[in-house]
Amino acid sequence: MAGGIARHYLYLLRNLLTVLAVTSIIAMTMNAHAMIPTIAVVTYIPLFVVLLTNRPWHRQHKLFFLFLIAAAVWSLVDILFRGDFFSAYKLFLMKVIICSLIWAVIQFYYFISNFYRPLRS
Repeated sequence: MAGGIARHYLYLLRNLLTVLAVTSIIAMTMNAHAMIPTIAVVTYIPLFVVLLTNRPWHRQHKLFFLFLIAAAVWSLVDILFRGDFFSAYKLFLMKVIICSLIWAVIQFYYFISNFYRPLRS
């Protein structure tokens, strides 16, 4: 059991180092403001993997999955907005960022409120 956990952490560390190398390549083509959303998207990937491998799903798992989707969309669109890739679509990307931010905040509220709902007797 302990060997499996250590192997899992070594696998995650190796993937993290690979992602950091890719992130440094991306940093050459983007400005510094796009790095924070890029790191956020990279950190969502292991959360997706861990969440998708755990079964059965309860209500908390489903709400957390929806929050992760909303946060990942928000971060991905923010990367596109802050990068120099789609200069002609900055206004549209800003509208999508605002909508996905609202979606992420709502999903976060439902996820957190699921833990603090009153107990029924």
